[in-house]
Formats: sequence, C-alpha cells, structure tokens
Amino acid sequence: KEGNNGIAKKDQEQETILKNAKETETMTLMISLTKRRKRIFRIKQEKKKIYKKKPSKEEQEKRRKKRGEELEGERQVQGNLVKGKLAKIIINNKIRNFRDKG
Repeated sequence: KEGNNGIAKKDQEQETILKNAKETETMTLMISLTKRRKRIFRIKQEKKKIYKKKPSKEEQEKRRKKRGEELEGERQVQGNLVKGKLAKIIINNKIRNFRDKG
C-alpha cells in the first residue's frame, strides 16, 4: 500500500506540474493576444483622420464680421511691410545699378 501511495503521490505531483505548465502557457498566450489586440487597435486609431464639418456660409460671415476689425488692422500692417520690402528692393537695385556703372 505504501508503494502505491508513493506512486500515486508522484503521479499527482506530475499532474500538478503539468497543470501549472499549461496554465502558465495559456496565461502567456492570453497576454500576447491582448497585447496584439491593443497594438492593432492603436494602429487603427492612428490611421483615422478627424474631419471638421465645414461651417455654413452664415456662420462664416458672422465669424468674418467678428474678425473684421482685427483683420483691417492686420491688413494695414501687412501693407506697410510690403511697402517696406518694396522700398528695400528699389534701394538695392539702385545700389547695384550704381556699382555696375562705376
């Protein structure tokens, strides 16, 4: 009886070892699957582009009216900058012409 008990205990130990091994295998497989799913989901999310709905003409006009005062001021500044650039270009051209003649 003692011999049979010893064999039975060894068999039980082997079974528990096999069960533990299978459990760890299944756990690792599950973890790898969830990681893959997460990766795939992230990739799909990154590829999606969000498009803004184009506002109606009325909304655009309202926004333009609100920005109107600011835009007028900006236009004046931009105009002055352009005039300044033109003046610099003209001066540079005059200097070049003077050098070429001399």
